[in-house]
Amino acid sequence: MTLRDNPSANQDHAGALRSRPDPNLSTSVAVAREEAFAQVAGDLGRQAEELARERGINMIFIAARGDPFAEICRVADEIHADALMVGASAKAGHRLVGSLAIRLVRAGRWPVTVVP
Repeated sequence: MTLRDNPSANQDHAGALRSRPDPNLSTSVAVAREEAFAQVAGDLGRQAEELARERGINMIFIAARGDPFAEICRVADEIHADALMVGASAKAGHRLVGSLAIRLVRAGRWPVTVVP
């Protein structure tokens, strides 16, 4: 009898596979995620620096991982930011429960400019 012949065996077998993750796969996924983050951050950083240079604007590009509010606050504290500029959220739910921009404004630690 094969797994295909016995539907309950398929369920048990599939459940058993899910309960034992492959540690090599976890490591591979983590490495791939880190590589993707580094590539995207590098591309965005180069684009931002080029646009800033063309417009005569001084800027520092910092890519961070984690909770956006906590990371923005951490970096702003570290670099002694004078002000913050963030994009407005287009999600309807954020108008009711608050967005990242609203949380930064409420923190009151820096002047915050919210752009569309």
